[in-house]
Amino acid sequence: ATSSSSSPSAASSSSAAAAAKAKSKSSKKKQKKTGAKSTPATAAAAKEEDDPYVHTKGFRDIQNTIERDIHRTYPRHNLFYEDDASVELRNSPSNLSTATPDNPLLHGLCDPQLTALISNMDNNMQISPSEGLDLSTQASSVIPQCPAGQASLRRVLRAYSYYDREVGYCQGMNFIAGMFLTLMSEEESFWLLVSVMKEKPCNMRGLFGEGMRETHKVLHVAEKLIQQFLPRISKHFDHEHIHVTMYATQWLLTQFTSSFKFDLVTRVWDCFLGEGWKIIYRVMLALLQQYQTQLLKMSFEEILAFFRELPTRVNGPNMIQVALKIPLRKKHIEKYEMEWDAK
Repeated sequence: ATSSSSSPSAASSSSAAAAAKAKSKSSKKKQKKTGAKSTPATAAAAKEEDDPYVHTKGFRDIQNTIERDIHRTYPRHNLFYEDDASVELRNSPSNLSTATPDNPLLHGLCDPQLTALISNMDNNMQISPSEGLDLSTQASSVIPQCPAGQASLRRVLRAYSYYDREVGYCQGMNFIAGMFLTLMSEEESFWLLVSVMKEKPCNMRGLFGEGMRETHKVLHVAEKLIQQFLPRISKHFDHEHIHVTMYATQWLLTQFTSSFKFDLVTRVWDCFLGEGWKIIYRVMLALLQQYQTQLLKMSFEEILAFFRELPTRVNGPNMIQVALKIPLRKKHIEKYEMEWDAK
């Protein structure tokens, strides 16, 4: 935690990349043992082994949602930025590229079926102005021209939606995967997304699964921690009918990646990958504590307006220093988690 406050995105890049590379290396070892090589050539040969799941309405709906969300992901970041001409080009059916670029993600995936699927979808994706994205089986098809970051994000999210069919895709995952892509390769980003979703200490999968059951638990814990550590804020928000869901849902669901600057986000994720949820709650409490004096003087409308502008005001390194001084312990989190589970 201390290192995250003293070292910026370089520390985040190394810690995140290390986790993803470990997964990548194990997948490549598995390839050597089985003799299977996941390359675009192999993918082309495997096209005949098509998965019926790809043609279901549920899977097509997921791809439509992904296609909408990638254009909303970090629109001002140079990796994802689209100028007005690019947006007009993307939205014009007559200006779509028929090229099928080589997909670097395919080279590292150990599952031949998954490799074939991504290759198929890159080849067979069509954009219809009236119906949105369509996964067809036509031989000649089109791919929308877009920045390299958006193309990479599309492939990573699409691959995960097939890899984890129960979760598929949920809004918010685009910001997490997009942040990974600013620090590492597509393959590492994919495996890191798999890791943070399914493994400790992050265990984010329940946030995006059916019913978002873990999201309700996380918000319950957040509300109780605010009552414990910031009682004046808690009472004032109750008086103004401000519920934790009105301002903290986006923070907690995306671990601050959706709206805050990267000087905060990278430091949060340095700690999150190592110690889990404690840093997320600490930063939430630090944000409220830092602006407590102003918030206590505000009405309902003013509070909501303040939270909309808050991400632009935050100094990442300073906020992390404030967060690390909050005496939050794991036992506090576990207490409120058990309280939720007992309901």
